[in-house]
Amino acid sequence: MTKILILAGSPRKDANTLALSAALAEGASAHGAAVETVRLADLRIGYCLACDHCRSHEGVCIQKDDMPGVLAEVEAADAVVFATPLYFHSFSAQLKTCIDRFYSRYHARALGGRTGALLVSSGTRDRAATGLSSLFATYASIVGLLGWTDGGIVWAGGHPHDGSIRTSPALAEARALGARLAAGGDGAGAAEDGTWPR
Repeated sequence: MTKILILAGSPRKDANTLALSAALAEGASAHGAAVETVRLADLRIGYCLACDHCRSHEGVCIQKDDMPGVLAEVEAADAVVFATPLYFHSFSAQLKTCIDRFYSRYHARALGGRTGALLVSSGTRDRAATGLSSLFATYASIVGLLGWTDGGIVWAGGHPHDGSIRTSPALAEARALGARLAAGGDGAGAAEDGTWPR
C-alpha cells in the first residue's frame, strides 16, 4: 500500500491549503493509499540551530520538540506532499521551518527514494508572479537535493480568503494528483488554477 504524507503549512484553521490537502487525500484514499495529514501549526517545531550536532550523532537533532515524529512519518512515506499558501515569495514559515529540519536526516542519508509533490494556494492569479516563480524554484531545488521524484504541482490561484477555494477546479486537480501518487505515478498538466506544467 502506498503511504502518502501531507505536510500542511497553513497557520489558518479554515485554510484553502487544507481544502487542497483534503482533496488530494480523498483522491489518494479512493485509490488505495494510506494518507496522513500533519497540520504543522499544531506542532512545536524549532528552527534549525545550525549546530551540526546531528552530523556527529547519527542524524539525531539536539532539540527536544515534535520534529522527530514528523521525520519518522517522512521516512515511512512513499510520497511527501508539501502544502502551503503563498505569503511572501516562498513556503509558509511553518512549512519552511519543518523542511529546514530535514537537514539532520538528509545528512544521515535517510530521506532518499521518495516522491515529492506541492500544493499551493495564492491570492494572485498571475502565474508569472515573482512569488510563485520563487516558490516553485525552491520546491524544485529541494526535491532535487533530496533525490526525490517530482510528482507534480497543483496551484490554486485567485483565492485570497479562507474558504474561497471551495468552487475551484484545482480541487479536482488535487484529487487527480492524489490518485496518481497512490498509483506511484507523477503529475503533469495544465496551467492556471490547476497543475503547474513542469
